[in-house]
Amino acid sequence: MPIHTLPFGVGELPSWALFGHLPCLALVVLLYWAGRRRGWAWRPALLATAALAAGLSLGATLLPSVLGALAGGIAVWLLAQRVLGLRRPPLVALALGTAATIAVGRWGCLLNDCCFGRPTALPWAIQYGQGSATWLLHRSLGWIAPNAAHALAVHPYPLYESLGLLLWLPIGLLLARRLRSEGALLAFTAAYDLILRSLIDGTRAMVNVWWALLGSWLGLNLFQWALLAASLAGLVGALVLERHARKVAVPSGATEGEATPAASWGVYLGLWALGWIGDAGQTAFLHRALLGALAISALTLRFPAWLVRPRLRAWAAPALAAALLVPLGLRIERAAKANSDDPVGQPDFRLILSTAHDAEPRTRGWIYEIDRRHGVIVRVGSAQEPASAVDDRRRALGVPPDEPKPSQSRSSRTWLAGGVAGGAVNYRVQQSCSGDYTLYDRKGGGLWLQAEREIPATEASVWWLGGRLGTMYESQTKTLHSETSGDTRNALSLQAGFVQGWAEWEHPNLAFGLGGMVGEQGWASQGGPWTVNMVAYPSVHFRGGFSFLSLDAGYLDRQSFAGYPAGHLGASIACSRQGIHIYHPDDTQLRLFLGGVTFPGADLHLGHLMPGGALEIFVTPGLVLGATAGFGDGLGFAGLHVRSVLGR
Repeated sequence: MPIHTLPFGVGELPSWALFGHLPCLALVVLLYWAGRRRGWAWRPALLATAALAAGLSLGATLLPSVLGALAGGIAVWLLAQRVLGLRRPPLVALALGTAATIAVGRWGCLLNDCCFGRPTALPWAIQYGQGSATWLLHRSLGWIAPNAAHALAVHPYPLYESLGLLLWLPIGLLLARRLRSEGALLAFTAAYDLILRSLIDGTRAMVNVWWALLGSWLGLNLFQWALLAASLAGLVGALVLERHARKVAVPSGATEGEATPAASWGVYLGLWALGWIGDAGQTAFLHRALLGALAISALTLRFPAWLVRPRLRAWAAPALAAALLVPLGLRIERAAKANSDDPVGQPDFRLILSTAHDAEPRTRGWIYEIDRRHGVIVRVGSAQEPASAVDDRRRALGVPPDEPKPSQSRSSRTWLAGGVAGGAVNYRVQQSCSGDYTLYDRKGGGLWLQAEREIPATEASVWWLGGRLGTMYESQTKTLHSETSGDTRNALSLQAGFVQGWAEWEHPNLAFGLGGMVGEQGWASQGGPWTVNMVAYPSVHFRGGFSFLSLDAGYLDRQSFAGYPAGHLGASIACSRQGIHIYHPDDTQLRLFLGGVTFPGADLHLGHLMPGGALEIFVTPGLVLGATAGFGDGLGFAGLHVRSVLGR
């Protein structure tokens, strides 16, 4: 049987924690310490280290392999440094620390019967006992009796990579003293590991990259050739970096300054989005490590001095960042709990044979199939993906797909919504080239109600037919500055009511809507009589791109984040309950908008454009909670709303 726990004092320690989790945490601490040694300030150093944790989980989602996790971690780590203005990354610590982490982590794979090898008669072959993943595979293939005590002897694949990387460490230390470029050392280390993996991958019987089995040439599968090509690119890159380093002066070791609040918030929100859209069923440890890194790095965030009062400056930003972690933490923990049920008693790796047919092993929501032609199990996808994508891979591998399941027809639904918003803005509008301008000081608020009918259009799109009515009140002070006549101040009270209607077609990758708004606006100047007039404007909304990232623009539209007559221009980030991609609008679980928004004032037309954003969380398929905010010259504005299906 695999060794899942080890004796530790009076209790037992999970072997994955000792050989897998602790080395990863040690690498994170090492890189933070190495950055501080380079003169990085503690705030950006902590944020950059959190970026490494975010990249690991993202990389593992895109390429289910240690290589994918490392590539994602390094890429996001370097990108965060560039945004934060950090220079001279500690690439020596990254290269050698990563090699040591993989070398130690592979012992966790070896003990837990993960990434096991193909049968062999070599003297150093190992055997796993009854009930192990290797035993289940060999029994399903008919290679051993149903009641056999052991599986066949197999290659210790994890041990091969571990020993190979341990041999590299002294070579890497020697190169670190001789090379001028730290980037060259990192590239040489990556090239070595890729060559090592390409040579030993043919001994592996648990295949995570499904397309590796689609073909072979000269005895190597497609994944091995891809690794060799990447290794060659790494070698060329290392030589180029070293040659360049020998032609330029060595950079100074000056201390880095603090990152700007905008850069810090940009990195933090980007990492938050990566944590949300990442496949939470991929590796629970990596997602929890990201959550911990974000919680700690929240202490580094600040608001600009002009945005908050001095007494709030120390804790307002960390408090807001901590509040953002609540929905992310709930999502991650819910996914981790869904993957924690373990009838075999293996908390970090489990292999369960489906009761429907004995050819579908599953582990942590991953779907494995037995490829009888090659005598291996291969990952064809995950439970978070649509069944059609998994079946396409089964067909490509020559594995019979599951029987088609009856599709669930979608019916029309009626949504009711309501919200409130308020705030204040101060901005300046230039009147002419002569230097005249107007200063606006606006404070206001109001509420709105909305009803929509959701009508299925196709299997992946819906129509929205709806309307909204609302009322707003605003106090406005206009100060006209003239170079010739001085300042003229005028205080106004405004109130307005409006009615909107629209029709919009929405697909996960595209949405387009048209409509109109009619409103009655009244204003009075410093106790004077009220003046009332009617206004009418057309509305339009467009969103296009990927299901998870798209351009979003609107003019007086149904934009559900704001709720008031307003405009917006920016990017929408979204994810579904099954992972990153959305296959139907109803499957959305979160939508985040970042860009520019206009102040929804009682003058009923597009006002001052300011940086802002909106967040909608689909608590259930029929209940949505949302918030929107804009921050311009002054305090900005904020709003809250709720949408719910009528008669759920």
